[in-house]
Amino acid sequence: MSIFSIVGKNEREKKTESVQDPIKLAVLRNFLAVLQKGFSKRKILLRWSRNIQAANRTWVYTYDNGGNILSKTEYAYTTTGTVGTALSSKTFTYGDGGWKDLLTAVNNTNVTTDTIGNLLTDGEWTYTWQHGRQLSGMSKSGTTVNFSYDADGLRTMKTVNGITAKYIYIDGQLTDVTKGSDTLHIDYDSVGAASARQGDGSFVLRG
Repeated sequence: MSIFSIVGKNEREKKTESVQDPIKLAVLRNFLAVLQKGFSKRKILLRWSRNIQAANRTWVYTYDNGGNILSKTEYAYTTTGTVGTALSSKTFTYGDGGWKDLLTAVNNTNVTTDTIGNLLTDGEWTYTWQHGRQLSGMSKSGTTVNFSYDADGLRTMKTVNGITAKYIYIDGQLTDVTKGSDTLHIDYDSVGAASARQGDGSFVLRG
């Protein structure tokens, strides 16, 4: 089961302390990019708990007042409000005096960006971009990821080492994700809160 909690920007300060949160920065960025049509762009991901065999972890994120992610901390899987001892942690630094939200380091290791702020390298991954801020690919030792988009800029495919996930939309809203014989279906209520179910359980998005 994967459980997501998402709050609006104006709720961040009061909820970050009591609600925890997700995965690798690149994976988080990709997943949010896919889902961005499903909720307000002002909303942020606070917690992701995932108990399938490949993960079995809960990840907690913190942010500054501008919405920049400051840290990601990994814990043993839990769905309660209390997490145990941290298993690992990653920090993010924004050290450019003239560009307050430009990422400059991850775990105190300098990163590189292009002239408009797109991440190029972070010490582990190398990123490529198209049409300005559209992520077209990312790679590291042993792993290559490519992305495809439709004419409206919605991500339609993600391919990891030859294995492809496809994204299906209705009226610009993500409704299904398919990967081989597996399908994740997403429903939205009248206020835009999303819920979905997949083979290993379900995840919940709350807006």
